[in-house]
Amino acid sequence: MQYMLLIVAPRDQRAERGVEAGQRAYAQMGAFAAELKQRGVLLGAQSLASETTGTRVRVRDGQIPRRAGAQTTMCAGASGQTRAIS
Repeated sequence: MQYMLLIVAPRDQRAERGVEAGQRAYAQMGAFAAELKQRGVLLGAQSLASETTGTRVRVRDGQIPRRAGAQTTMCAGASGQTRAIS
């Protein structure tokens, strides 16, 4: 059985913790990924887009929820601004 591990940092954590602490955290994540790779259980490791440039799509039970008469929307970035999608 395969699993996906998603590591999510609290908003603004990078700005609050400083450069040295950020480098330590990054090194710890790299060491963890290297250990998983060495054990043969890591299939991939990629970063997601930041909240400011990424797009969030809500999916429930394999479907994008639609309310009667409503357009489907996507939330873009941390601002939560939405736009219609088809």
